[in-house]
Amino acid sequence: MGAGWRRFTEGLKQHAPLVSGGLSPTPNARNTIMLKEAGELAAQLKGVVQAIKAQRESNENSVTLIARLLGSNLPHVYEDPSSPSASHSVLVGGALDTESVVRTIRDAGARVDADVVAPLAQWLSLYDTLVSKNRELENLRLEVDSRRRTVADLTVKEAAARAKLQRATDAKQEARLDDVVRTLQHKTDKLNAALAEFAKFEEELHTRLVGLIRDAAYVKVHLGAAQGTLGAALASVSKQVEAVPIPEVAVAAGPSLSGAARAHGKAPAAASPRSSMNTPVSGGADPSNPFVAQQAPGTPTQYPGMHRNTVSSAV
Repeated sequence: MGAGWRRFTEGLKQHAPLVSGGLSPTPNARNTIMLKEAGELAAQLKGVVQAIKAQRESNENSVTLIARLLGSNLPHVYEDPSSPSASHSVLVGGALDTESVVRTIRDAGARVDADVVAPLAQWLSLYDTLVSKNRELENLRLEVDSRRRTVADLTVKEAAARAKLQRATDAKQEARLDDVVRTLQHKTDKLNAALAEFAKFEEELHTRLVGLIRDAAYVKVHLGAAQGTLGAALASVSKQVEAVPIPEVAVAAGPSLSGAARAHGKAPAAASPRSSMNTPVSGGADPSNPFVAQQAPGTPTQYPGMHRNTVSSAV
């Protein structure tokens, strides 16, 4: 009988009590229970690892977009200059090193991949390996039980052959008994070898499962490190951006609204100095400014989350 067929038929018998013959399955309960509980943790951990990867990618994408914006030019302020001069561009982020900002967030992502994602992925890979090993052990268990069943049946046959031989001495009966005894001894030797292999395999799997579960106690350390690393990187980016003063708006030589007004015979209205956020430098409230809360006259302009600073452009 082939090993595959032996395992298949034994599995059917163990799931059908009426034909099981009262044979108790060889135990592998402790490994099965440990793998079941480890599997519940693994399912959650897979989701967390995916979330950490998405968090890292989201941080990198958002900071890259922010850096691109901060490296873009501010719009020029066009006035009627008394003496034309070459215009210059001013960046939204001023003197901010946008490459350093992006590098900060990417370096943090690389550390999270190496120090957090890789160890957790290794734990999950080991769990999958032990699940596969337990399937192999289950196959070996079915083979052991099949051989136990064979030995049990041959033991019954041997007892019956001896009983017949005691009732009537016969050469054929003696030959039949000798054949049963030889077959029983051969099958018993195979059973003992299979039992030894199973016991060794079961113990090794149990030892590796114990190590897997003990390693799981350090999952919290890796998860804390991930949030700490990503959070520190975002805080560093914030400090780098806040440390750079708000840039002055560039006044560009070029087409002038006041010049166009004179060309049509109209006198230009007097312009009041304004900051880059369209707030009068004098501190007066400007209802059209969506960025700044209305303030009493004479109060310095304040932008939420930004340094106090009012920047004016010369008329």
